[in-house]
Amino acid sequence: MNQKNKRAIFVGTLILLIGVALFLPKIVFASPGLWELLANIVLAVVSFVGRMVVLVTQLLISVAQYNDFINSPAVNIGWVVLRDICNMFFVLALLLIAFCSVLGIEQYSYKRALGGLILAIILVNFSKLILGFAIDIAQVVMLTFVNAFAAAGEGNFAAMFNLREIIALRSKGVEVEVGGLEIFVASLLALLLMIIALIVVLIITLLLIFRIVILWFLILFSPLAFLFGIFPQTQRYASDFWNRFSNQVIIGPFMAFFGSCSTE
Repeated sequence: MNQKNKRAIFVGTLILLIGVALFLPKIVFASPGLWELLANIVLAVVSFVGRMVVLVTQLLISVAQYNDFINSPAVNIGWVVLRDICNMFFVLALLLIAFCSVLGIEQYSYKRALGGLILAIILVNFSKLILGFAIDIAQVVMLTFVNAFAAAGEGNFAAMFNLREIIALRSKGVEVEVGGLEIFVASLLALLLMIIALIVVLIITLLLIFRIVILWFLILFSPLAFLFGIFPQTQRYASDFWNRFSNQVIIGPFMAFFGSCSTE
C-alpha cells in the first residue's frame, strides 16, 4: 500500500468520524424512543439477574441453616475408625508406661505420663461432642443473622435497588417527565448493583459450602488432634488443627452477618 492510499484512507476515516460526531447525537437525542428501547432491554437483563440473585440467596439460606455436622454418615464412620485407632495406641501407651515404671525410666513413668494419657483418652473419645458443642455455639449466633435475611423474601431485592421505582419511571404522574436517557442510565445503575449483589451472595454461599466440608474433615480427624496434643513432637500439628478449626467456626457468623447486610 503506497503513501497516497494510506493518506486517502486516513482522510476518509477522519471525515466519517467527524460526520458521526456531528450527526449521531442529533439523531439519537431526536429519538427518545431509542433510549427507552435500550432501557427496556437493560431492565430485562436486570430482571434476569434479579431472579439469579433470588435463587442464589435461597441456596445461601439453605446452606447457612445447615447444622448437622457431627451426624453426617461419612463423618461418623471416619471418626469411629480414627477413634478406635487412637484407643489401640492408648493400650500400647499404657503398656509402655507400665514397663518404664518397672524399669525405673522416670521420663515415662506413671507419675509423669499417666495423668496426661488418661485425660487424652477421655478427650479423644468425646472429641466429636466437644467440637460439635463449639460449632453449635457459633451456629446459634450465625442462625440469628440467617433468620434476619431469610424472612426478607424475594421482594426485598426489588426494594433494595429501587427496581420498582426504576421500572415505573414513565408511568409516574410527576410534573417533570423523565426522559428516556435518564431511564437508560438508571437501568444501567440498577444492573450494576444487581450484578454486585449476585457476586457477593455467590461468594458468601461458596465460602459457607467450603466451611461445611472443612468442618466435616476437622471433626473426622479430631481424635488425632487430641492425641497429638500430648506429645511435644506433635503438638505443632495439634496447634495447626485448632487454628483451622477456630477459623472455620468463627467465619460462619461473619459470613452470615455480611449476608444479612447485603440483603437489607
